[in-house]
Amino acid sequence: MAVLMADLRELTNSIRHLQRSNRDLQEALSCDDDVEFREALLENGQVLARKRHQCIELVDALDSQGFDWKSAFDTESTRLILSFTNEIKKRKEREGDVTSLPVISQEGGGLFL
Repeated sequence: MAVLMADLRELTNSIRHLQRSNRDLQEALSCDDDVEFREALLENGQVLARKRHQCIELVDALDSQGFDWKSAFDTESTRLILSFTNEIKKRKEREGDVTSLPVISQEGGGLFL
């Protein structure tokens, strides 16, 4: 369990940094439509999708073992994790798809699932 929790913490931290980076890149793009910034934003979005998928897998593994992972995280981290795990689970239920990676879409403030 300790390894899974450490991985989940690392992923959560990485996701926060990528989201912050995307907000900064979008702000920079609003002033100057730089090709490198745009490419970095898209690349970050792809990395975010992979990391969120990994996070969902870890949460599923912890949940399946009955581990209360939420109590080990601060409120902000728990909300972050639940925000995309719940959305992905809802999407999979609607689509009947349990194997595909989430689709990236751009919403205010960054790229999101």
